[in-house]
Amino acid sequence: MDENQFLGHLPEHLCHGGKLENYTVNNNKLTGPIPKSLSTCSSFKRVHFDNNSFTRNLSVAFGVYPELQFIDLSNNDFNGELDSNWLKYKSLTDLRVARNNISGSIPPENGNVKGLQGLDLSSNHLVRKILREF
Repeated sequence: MDENQFLGHLPEHLCHGGKLENYTVNNNKLTGPIPKSLSTCSSFKRVHFDNNSFTRNLSVAFGVYPELQFIDLSNNDFNGELDSNWLKYKSLTDLRVARNNISGSIPPENGNVKGLQGLDLSSNHLVRKILREF
Protein backbone atom coordinates (compact mmCIF):
# COMPACT_ATOMS: atom_id res chain seq x y z
CA MET A 1 0.00 0.00 0.00
CA ASP A 2 2.95 2.29 -0.54
CA GLU A 3 2.89 5.52 -2.54
CA ASN A 4 -0.89 5.79 -2.82
CA GLN A 5 -1.50 9.15 -1.13
CA PHE A 6 -3.70 7.45 1.49
CA LEU A 7 -5.01 9.90 4.09
CA GLY A 8 -6.05 9.44 7.70
CA HIS A 9 -5.16 6.99 10.46
CA LEU A 10 -4.34 3.30 10.47
CA PRO A 11 -7.24 1.12 11.71
CA GLU A 12 -7.16 0.36 15.44
CA HIS A 13 -7.33 -3.42 15.00
CA LEU A 14 -4.67 -3.60 12.33
CA CYS A 15 -2.95 -6.74 13.56
CA HIS A 16 -5.80 -8.59 15.19
CA GLY A 17 -4.63 -12.13 15.85
CA GLY A 18 -0.93 -11.31 15.44
CA LYS A 19 -0.40 -12.96 12.04
CA LEU A 20 0.80 -9.97 10.02
CA GLU A 21 4.42 -10.42 8.82
CA ASN A 22 5.01 -7.61 6.32
CA TYR A 23 3.37 -4.22 6.42
CA THR A 24 4.17 -1.45 3.98
CA VAL A 25 2.45 1.93 4.08
CA ASN A 26 5.38 4.18 3.22
CA ASN A 27 5.10 7.38 1.20
CA ASN A 28 1.48 8.16 1.98
CA LYS A 29 -0.19 10.92 3.97
CA LEU A 30 -1.11 8.86 7.01
CA THR A 31 -1.25 10.66 10.36
CA GLY A 32 -1.86 10.14 14.03
CA PRO A 33 -0.73 7.60 16.56
CA ILE A 34 0.23 4.05 15.66
CA PRO A 35 -2.60 1.72 16.81
CA LYS A 36 -1.99 -0.06 20.11
CA SER A 37 -2.75 -3.38 18.40
CA LEU A 38 0.63 -3.23 16.65
CA SER A 39 2.42 -3.79 19.95
CA THR A 40 0.95 -7.31 20.06
CA CYS A 41 1.79 -8.23 16.48
CA SER A 42 4.69 -10.53 17.29
CA SER A 43 4.89 -11.95 13.76
CA PHE A 44 6.32 -8.82 12.10
CA LYS A 45 9.35 -9.39 9.87
CA ARG A 46 9.38 -6.28 7.67
CA VAL A 47 7.79 -2.91 8.45
CA HIS A 48 7.83 0.16 6.19
CA PHE A 49 6.09 3.13 7.82
CA ASP A 50 8.46 5.78 6.48
CA ASN A 51 7.45 9.12 4.97
CA ASN A 52 4.14 9.69 6.71
CA SER A 53 3.15 11.76 9.76
CA PHE A 54 2.79 9.07 12.41
CA THR A 55 3.07 10.03 16.06
CA ARG A 56 3.54 8.21 19.34
CA ASN A 57 6.28 7.31 21.74
CA LEU A 58 8.56 4.92 19.88
CA SER A 59 9.00 2.52 22.79
CA VAL A 60 5.26 2.41 23.53
CA ALA A 61 3.98 2.14 19.96
CA PHE A 62 5.91 -0.97 19.09
CA GLY A 63 6.16 -4.27 20.93
CA VAL A 64 8.48 -7.24 20.87
CA TYR A 65 8.98 -8.76 17.45
CA PRO A 66 11.23 -11.85 17.69
CA GLU A 67 11.49 -12.29 13.90
CA LEU A 68 11.85 -8.61 12.95
CA GLN A 69 14.38 -8.19 10.15
CA PHE A 70 13.76 -4.70 8.75
CA ILE A 71 11.98 -1.62 10.08
CA ASP A 72 11.89 1.85 8.57
CA LEU A 73 10.10 4.52 10.59
CA SER A 74 11.97 7.48 9.06
CA ASN A 75 10.38 10.84 8.28
CA ASN A 76 7.55 10.75 10.81
CA ASP A 77 6.92 12.44 14.14
CA PHE A 78 7.77 9.61 16.55
CA ASN A 79 9.12 10.73 19.91
CA GLY A 80 10.53 9.22 23.07
CA GLU A 81 13.79 7.39 23.52
CA LEU A 82 15.36 4.57 21.55
CA ASP A 83 14.88 1.68 23.94
CA SER A 84 17.76 -0.79 24.11
CA ASN A 85 15.31 -3.59 23.21
CA TRP A 86 15.40 -2.40 19.60
CA LEU A 87 19.02 -3.53 19.40
CA LYS A 88 18.41 -6.99 20.85
CA TYR A 89 16.54 -8.53 17.95
CA LYS A 90 18.70 -11.35 16.62
CA SER A 91 17.18 -11.22 13.11
CA LEU A 92 17.31 -7.42 12.72
CA THR A 93 19.43 -6.30 9.76
CA ASP A 94 18.12 -2.74 9.27
CA LEU A 95 16.82 -0.16 11.76
CA ARG A 96 15.92 3.22 10.30
CA VAL A 97 14.39 5.92 12.48
CA ALA A 98 15.91 9.03 10.89
CA ARG A 99 14.16 12.41 10.92
CA ASN A 100 11.83 11.97 13.88
CA ASN A 101 11.80 13.55 17.35
CA ILE A 102 13.63 10.78 19.18
CA SER A 103 15.70 11.99 22.11
CA GLY A 104 17.92 10.66 24.83
CA SER A 105 21.06 8.62 24.46
CA ILE A 106 22.02 5.95 22.00
CA PRO A 107 21.84 2.65 23.89
CA PRO A 108 25.30 1.33 24.74
CA GLU A 109 24.27 -2.06 23.35
CA ASN A 110 24.69 -0.73 19.82
CA GLY A 111 28.18 -2.23 19.72
CA ASN A 112 26.82 -5.73 20.40
CA VAL A 113 24.50 -6.01 17.39
CA LYS A 114 26.15 -8.58 15.14
CA GLY A 115 23.64 -8.91 12.29
CA LEU A 116 22.78 -5.23 11.90
CA GLN A 117 23.81 -4.02 8.44
CA GLY A 118 21.99 -0.69 8.36
CA LEU A 119 21.36 1.81 11.15
CA ASP A 120 20.07 5.31 10.45
CA LEU A 121 19.41 7.48 13.51
CA SER A 122 20.19 10.78 11.79
CA SER A 123 18.34 14.05 12.34
CA ASN A 124 16.94 13.25 15.78
CA HIS A 125 17.87 14.61 19.21
CA LEU A 126 20.18 11.81 20.32
CA VAL A 127 23.35 12.11 22.37
CA ARG A 128 26.29 9.74 22.88
CA LYS A 129 29.04 8.57 20.63
CA ILE A 130 28.51 5.39 18.68
CA LEU A 131 30.94 2.79 19.91
CA ARG A 132 33.97 2.00 17.78
CA GLU A 133 33.01 -1.70 17.60
CA PHE A 134 29.83 -0.90 15.73
